[in-house]
Amino acid sequence: MTQTDLYVWQSMNLLHPDFEHATAINGIRIALRADQVLVNDEAVIAQHFPWVFPDRQRADEMDTEDRRSVVTDYLKQHARLSRVYPSGFTVAWYS
Repeated sequence: MTQTDLYVWQSMNLLHPDFEHATAINGIRIALRADQVLVNDEAVIAQHFPWVFPDRQRADEMDTEDRRSVVTDYLKQHARLSRVYPSGFTVAWYS
């Protein structure tokens, strides 16, 4: 997921790093489930995702749980995810 787009693929052979390399797309790694979005822990690294953390100084003062809340709020407000999950979704984290 980038600032403006949601890229979805399913492949046992094309891993996320390979997809990034092939497309030059860098975004938040998520996995879509029936009613849940799994988010990679790297999403809390503020300097990697400035569109999620526009106030970098404030983000640097937050702990991991606070940053997870910011990412969760961002995902819940993302228009494309709202269309995929019109009834809403939960967020879980993976490493």
